[in-house]
Amino acid sequence: RPLLLYCRTGVRSVLAAHALQRMGFTRVVSMAGGFTDWKLVGGEVDETPPPSPFA
Repeated sequence: RPLLLYCRTGVRSVLAAHALQRMGFTRVVSMAGGFTDWKLVGGEVDETPPPSPFA
C-alpha cells in the first residue's frame, strides 16, 4: 500500500520518507512543496472546522 507524506513546506515529509525507506518501506512518496504549494496551485482543501467536543 503506498504512503503519501506531506507537511507544510515539504521538508519534513522528505526526511520522514527517507527514514521510512531506510526501515524497509518501498512505496513512500513526499508531496513536493507540501501543503503550502498544494493550496497555491488550487488544490482542494476542506477548511470546515472540526466539531466541538462540547457541542
